[in-house]
Amino acid sequence: MMLSGFEPLRVDDVTDAALAWRQVHSRRESRPDDALEKSRRLPGPEMIFGEVFPTMGRNLRDNLAAGKVRILEGVWRVMN
Repeated sequence: MMLSGFEPLRVDDVTDAALAWRQVHSRRESRPDDALEKSRRLPGPEMIFGEVFPTMGRNLRDNLAAGKVRILEGVWRVMN
C-alpha cells in the first residue's frame, strides 16, 4: 500500500475473530436444509456466490485454522 502512496493509520490482525465467526457459520451452513426454515430465512451468500458457497466457507475456515491465510483490517490515507 505504501508503494501506492498510502500510509497506514491503523492495521489490526483480525484472523482469530474471523476464524471463530467462520467456525460458527460453517456449522450453520452444513446443517441439512429444512424447507420451512429455508423459506423463512433472508437470502444468503449463496445468492451471490452460488451453491458452492458452503465449500468456499469451509476452505476459508480450514486455511485460517492452518495459518495459511491472515485477515487484516485497516485504515490507510493517501500521503501527500
